[in-house]
Amino acid sequence: MQGKVEDITKEDRKDNPCKVMSAPSSKSWVYCAGETRFGHPRIFLDLSKTGVAICPYCSCQYIVKK
Repeated sequence: MQGKVEDITKEDRKDNPCKVMSAPSSKSWVYCAGETRFGHPRIFLDLSKTGVAICPYCSCQYIVKK
């Protein structure tokens, strides 16, 4: 499946439970719905300006792959 968002969280980040996700460069936006079954409302995040987006609900970071 092309265009899949991948989890690139480092294992040594035990002090910060937030995930870091890598998005393909062809994507200008991603969505986040939280990490659990009852996460948070689906929110669409814009990657087109800086290549980085942080979810305001759960603080997951989405970064465009180069």
